[in-house]
Amino acid sequence: MMWQWPHIEEIVSLMQRQHFNGLIFHQENLWSLLAHPSRYCRFERDNLERGRIDSLLFLKRVIRYCKQHNIGVWLQGSANPTDGLLLQKYPEYPLIDSLDADELFWHKFLSDSLNELFSELADIRGIIVNLSAPEVDRISPESLLGIFSRLTRAHAKRLVVRDYIDSKWQRWHFNNAISHMPSDVRVSLKATHSGYRPGLPNNPAIAELPGRTKWIEYDMWGVEFGWTLLPCYLLEEIQGRLSWAHSVCGDELEAISCKLSWEWVSNSSLVNSINSVNLQGLAMNSYELELNEKDAFRSWLHDILQRKVTDEEANKLHQLFSQSFEWIRKTPYMLGHLLQTHSQIPESYEQALQLLFSEQFNMDPRYIGQSLFSSDDPETALEELHLIKLEKERAKFLAQQVRNQAHEACNNIAMPEQFKALVLRVYERVPWYTNMFTRVCIGVAARYFIQRYHQHPIAFRLLNQEVANMRELAIELDNWLDEGRHIHPHYTNLLFDPQRLKSLAEDLARLD
Repeated sequence: MMWQWPHIEEIVSLMQRQHFNGLIFHQENLWSLLAHPSRYCRFERDNLERGRIDSLLFLKRVIRYCKQHNIGVWLQGSANPTDGLLLQKYPEYPLIDSLDADELFWHKFLSDSLNELFSELADIRGIIVNLSAPEVDRISPESLLGIFSRLTRAHAKRLVVRDYIDSKWQRWHFNNAISHMPSDVRVSLKATHSGYRPGLPNNPAIAELPGRTKWIEYDMWGVEFGWTLLPCYLLEEIQGRLSWAHSVCGDELEAISCKLSWEWVSNSSLVNSINSVNLQGLAMNSYELELNEKDAFRSWLHDILQRKVTDEEANKLHQLFSQSFEWIRKTPYMLGHLLQTHSQIPESYEQALQLLFSEQFNMDPRYIGQSLFSSDDPETALEELHLIKLEKERAKFLAQQVRNQAHEACNNIAMPEQFKALVLRVYERVPWYTNMFTRVCIGVAARYFIQRYHQHPIAFRLLNQEVANMRELAIELDNWLDEGRHIHPHYTNLLFDPQRLKSLAEDLARLD
């Protein structure tokens, strides 16, 4: 999306309306893309150079356009990309087999690339880098950041280091690398410890790293909550998170950033989606408006409906939108345990177990600290299996309820046809998504019950029933997606992938 000019114009227009002042242009292999091919590059050299120049010219246009609208531009990419493009431009890199040689390569690569970049794109505010996990015989995070720090300082640009590391071992290396950096090197932290999912605790690292200027990232696009295809109302949660961040960071909190699109799903953007309401919460922070959550929602409604909204209309639509927060927290989880991977169902039974038992945080406070089916007593476990079925039935009821409320609101409240069609499309998907995860949750629970307690007749019958339900639902999903192919975005087929559901059903049916 970022390489499409109409999208840039759309984003800049939104930023002006919401008083945002910085655009982050993010692509993991950005430094590879903007680098000249090495002298050892023999294949497609001319085309690689054309691609570099084309990208550079586009970025110049973006920066010039943003400057006209008083918006600063930041470039973000992996600190040391080892993607296919880098290997194509630098075929000598795979031959490097020592730490000294690797450090020498990255020092020359980054110095050559960034010095030219800062000269060609002199008006950028700075760069944001993503650190990779350290590897044996490869440049250390401290050395890598040292190169970036020296280069950005030499050109009077700012350096922001993005922290998206989950493991304790990687975090130790990250903190150690940051501790060696000058005080003007900023840190960008995720709002939650792992991927941004509604309801997760705030990231404790935000309250750490004293003396370091901080940015906080919010994923508004929804990598973990439906890719803008599903409703997820976050205004109240955002206000709470921002209030906490200000209280623990004080003057160290310099910026709030948010994700509006995801590079792995094309032609998808938060702009003009049902969840664009969530930007209202971040926008209020940008110009320090003291509005409560309901007033902020009503302000957004005024803009969307292009008229004044009555109290009754505002209350009905607020109830509809706010219920989506609770719905999304229940649907892709099993008694609070994660069972989705970037909003999709797991692709296999093995992956389902990895998700269920590797997650550090539980989404349901009633089950915090509890593992699934931890009891050695099958009868106690049957009660837990029954709780899972009840939880999924409640989720299905809530999904159908909000869908009906959406239809009622669209019939009784005057709104632009385009927005009405959007509401109906989005809330039509809610029961389908719920049914898909209901079948998957119960099927995986029954399969794990059998693995844990052997072939108990109740669990065995339940598994067979759910496998049949999943196969049938896969056919229904396929038909629904085909009928709506001109209504829903193309990536709806990826989120509701019938073949993925069918493949998981076959995997669950294989009892070893």
